[in-house]
Amino acid sequence: MIARQNPPSSLDHPPYSPDLSPTDIYFFKHLENFLQEKRFRNLRDAETAFNELVAFRIVEFYDTAQKELVLRLQKCDETNGSNFD
Repeated sequence: MIARQNPPSSLDHPPYSPDLSPTDIYFFKHLENFLQEKRFRNLRDAETAFNELVAFRIVEFYDTAQKELVLRLQKCDETNGSNFD
């Protein structure tokens, strides 16, 4: 109700760089490989497969993702925030 009475003039989208998104640079690569050639009969089967992907990743998977993100943050700093890759 309050939002209708005082709508914001604009909502700026926060800055976003696909070079720095952990899901874009690491997780989705693995998700794509995991799902390749898989067919699901229904949404429940797809959800089960996704949960298995996440649940059975070992600690090193997430550790590597963090290290990759740190390297990309350093690269971003070195390029003064410019896109890279």
